[in-house]
Amino acid sequence: MELPPRRSRDDEPIGPELEQFEKGIIDMTGMIEQDDALCDVIYDAIGEAQEDNGIVPEWGARTLARALADERDDPFSGALHHYAITGRADRAALLRELAEFSNPPHDDLAQEWAGWLEAYVRNLPDKDR
Repeated sequence: MELPPRRSRDDEPIGPELEQFEKGIIDMTGMIEQDDALCDVIYDAIGEAQEDNGIVPEWGARTLARALADERDDPFSGALHHYAITGRADRAALLRELAEFSNPPHDDLAQEWAGWLEAYVRNLPDKDR
């Protein structure tokens, strides 16, 4: 399957102005490459978790899911992508995909982020969202 081309934040916007993202908005679909913005939000969420109960907030969990989905061979399918876009979590599917990050070729940062998201997923209420 051919994946759609991803766009950089530096590309000229296309489409009607009303459909364009404002600066500072995170594109949870993964169509716009925004690694720096994702990192900023993720580190804010991790900082909040470290100061509070050790669990990232929901907005941080969804951003982690987007960043980790972007690391997969197909960033536009799977439980991580679905959760990033919708906020609805399939706990078992998310945990399966997160387990993939414990092995190479994933780097230490992806493994750390997967650990933060796994802690969040494991603390979800019993009923999937």
